[in-house]
Amino acid sequence: MARKKPTVKEIEAKVELLTRVNNQACQMVDNLGNMIKFYIEFKGETEDFQEYYMKKIEEIRKTIIQGGK
Repeated sequence: MARKKPTVKEIEAKVELLTRVNNQACQMVDNLGNMIKFYIEFKGETEDFQEYYMKKIEEIRKTIIQGGK
């Protein structure tokens, strides 16, 4: 059987869903970064965190925002 071509509304709905999922993933990365920051500050290792882990979190955030490119 031939597959039915999706309508414009179906495509728009899928794009909106993926956008929401992507935004949620970005929020989760931000929240995890903040939680790690607070934990490391609590442990007294703030300098190491600021130099290395913030760069890594930014790289991950950019990758997610750009769609995995």
